[in-house]
Amino acid sequence: MWALVLGLSCAPSAGTDTGVDDDEPRRWSYVAQGAWEVCAIDTQGVIDCMPPLEHEIVDDCYTADLSNPPIGNYVSVVMTHPLGFECAEVACARRTEGGIDCWGWSDYHSDIDYSLVHPSTYDSCGLDPTGARRCWSASGSVYFPDREGVVAFASSALDMVEVDNSGITTRTSALDGDTAILETGGAWTRVEMSWEGLVCGLHVDGSVSCAIDGEWAGAPAQAPAPRAGPFTDLCAAATQDVCALREDGSPECWSADAEVDAPAGPFTQITCGTDSFCGLTPKGAIECWGDCDSGECRVPK
Repeated sequence: MWALVLGLSCAPSAGTDTGVDDDEPRRWSYVAQGAWEVCAIDTQGVIDCMPPLEHEIVDDCYTADLSNPPIGNYVSVVMTHPLGFECAEVACARRTEGGIDCWGWSDYHSDIDYSLVHPSTYDSCGLDPTGARRCWSASGSVYFPDREGVVAFASSALDMVEVDNSGITTRTSALDGDTAILETGGAWTRVEMSWEGLVCGLHVDGSVSCAIDGEWAGAPAQAPAPRAGPFTDLCAAATQDVCALREDGSPECWSADAEVDAPAGPFTQITCGTDSFCGLTPKGAIECWGDCDSGECRVPK
């Protein structure tokens, strides 16, 4: 795997006012990777997203063009995780003044100040200020009923993994509603889903562990080994690689059977795509590495 600092790419979306002199390098405050593209928020709160290289059917799934984000001021953005069963892309961003805006395959807007949002092909879900996990859908019907007392969660088109306020982690299937407890080695404060039944989380002490959901036919035989922290950020790629940031901003990436190459950093944030990764530097630059052949490492200018 290789590293590449990306500073020059396509121009921002038409009509986007970046608020930055064209002669000055644009600085970023947040970055997110999806299956085929990168979205980022600059220090003025403006979102920019790169379009996929080819706007077409990919593996029988429609690739939504997320490159026309809403206009406003935002603090964070998240995109549909690049999982094999996510057949349409959605992005959601938290407004600076509170509330969220979603675009792409599903258009949704809310004044509820969700602290955590996971968009999906079917249900998209958020954690509201009361600690309730709530979901919505473009169709009007949802697979996952609202639940109170949730500390952290991650969701996809077919699964919901969530940690309740007693520290128990459960997985619920959208297909049959069955719920199972996952053995995580302690309470998670953050949850990240990979592909085919692999789930990883960040513990209170900053350590990382992963669990396998055996209900998946293609679940891996072995999960990435637990790793002592303290780590401050975590992401999981669709290829079942895990990346985490240590307190000094240095990234560590690993799989079930090997270390995964990563640049030295430091980074203040890290995000995972299908088989690529991006980090945000303290100076507001974005550095991406991994398998970038399909354009998933291109960042806005």
